[in-house]
Amino acid sequence: MDSSVHSICGLDENEWKILLYTIPQGIKIELNLSCPNVEATSISDTLLKQFIDKFPMLSVKVRYDISDFVAKKLHSAGVKSLHCSNTIPTERGGLSGTPLQKLNIPAIKRLSSYGFDSLIAGGGIYSARDVDEYREAGATDFSISTVYISCPWNIPAIYEAVTK
Repeated sequence: MDSSVHSICGLDENEWKILLYTIPQGIKIELNLSCPNVEATSISDTLLKQFIDKFPMLSVKVRYDISDFVAKKLHSAGVKSLHCSNTIPTERGGLSGTPLQKLNIPAIKRLSSYGFDSLIAGGGIYSARDVDEYREAGATDFSISTVYISCPWNIPAIYEAVTK
């Protein structure tokens, strides 16, 4: 069974519709509602509900500064998995790593009270201690990427921390 999760982003309502109708059912997807390279990424409530209905394992990726209103709205709509967070927007793209972790930990603490089945922490996970800090904040799952390039020798310890 393929465990891949495909992160997708529509820049307008039409693109979201195309993605909804062309991605086959059964694919695990993450709606990226916080792409740092565009000014705003939004999806209508109607299309969000259609994505939730078609992809029951859907996750939604948001920024660290997601409002309480939007977080509650996503949970009420039926989003079960929330991924916090995308990169920090900069003039040259997105910034991740330790600066993002410092913003994400308070966000994870706040978002953990909304009752999502899964709260995925991502950003600045370079060690088992980073996993522990996110878990203490309320994260239930973890997303790593930069560590594969910057210090791949830490991956076994991170995996051990995630699975304990």
